[in-house]
Amino acid sequence: MKRNGIILIAALVIFLVAGQSMSAGIAFTAQSPQASDGNIDGSSAIQVDIYIDNESSGDWCGGNFAFGFSSPDGSITEITHIDVAGDDDYPSVEYINGFATMMNMFIFPAAEGIDMDGSLPDKIAWGVAGMGCMPASAANMAYIRFNIQIDYSTTGTTGQFCLDSINLAESGGGEDWDWIFLEEYSPVTFNGPYCWTITNLTHTDVELIQDTDVLPTDFGLEQNYPNPFNPNTTFDFALPRQSAVQIDIFNVLGQKIKTLADGEYEAGHYSVNWDGTDDIGSSAATGIYFYRMNAGDFQDTKKLMLLK
Repeated sequence: MKRNGIILIAALVIFLVAGQSMSAGIAFTAQSPQASDGNIDGSSAIQVDIYIDNESSGDWCGGNFAFGFSSPDGSITEITHIDVAGDDDYPSVEYINGFATMMNMFIFPAAEGIDMDGSLPDKIAWGVAGMGCMPASAANMAYIRFNIQIDYSTTGTTGQFCLDSINLAESGGGEDWDWIFLEEYSPVTFNGPYCWTITNLTHTDVELIQDTDVLPTDFGLEQNYPNPFNPNTTFDFALPRQSAVQIDIFNVLGQKIKTLADGEYEAGHYSVNWDGTDDIGSSAATGIYFYRMNAGDFQDTKKLMLLK
């Protein structure tokens, strides 16, 4: 907070000195260098770039901008921000081609708590101020790069992933940050949302149970219902704290045939559905199966029966 306070004072001084040179010509566009025909292979880390283009004849010397990642169809619920920047406010963000230096800018988070926590919709916001800033001839020379891993899809091996601009209040910044720019001088134009189809994702049928405000005190894995079943069955599990969770289905020979969950989950109560198919989408045969959950030091296995 002390550091941000110093930056705010300096930025305000610059704002007062250079106020008349502000302009409304800043445009933001986005793309992913890994995209092909709107598709991105999500089996490894992906990059999403935001380009800054000054379309005006004057200098841009201050403003706020905020963005949000989302999955409109709910197919993706969790992402991981890959730390590439070290000790930084947003360690998954890189400032490319002198974003922070060629514009002589102060760049700082525009709200406490906007930390890109990986749960979609995910939000990030900046406040910026500088003198001299970006000349109009510097179109698309500076940009921001996000480094992300898509954790899994809730609907299959593909999912929809979008980036859009959001207003500062929606981002969590609130009206307290409007001092940098009067509304009529808002610098942001954004021809979004920008959306991609992410392929080759790990699929999960895990859903957070939202009807309870009481967090569990212990790890737990419940018996499936119905049992026997055909072709769908559900079971619940509980996490008293954030944990890496893996849930697999095994046949009577001990061979793993399906992974239902493999990722990081917050504390809470969850339900899991199994549709009776294996990892390649083939229907499992009638018989006895086992489901096993690993979460930290906790492990439990239960039996279930598919009866056709």
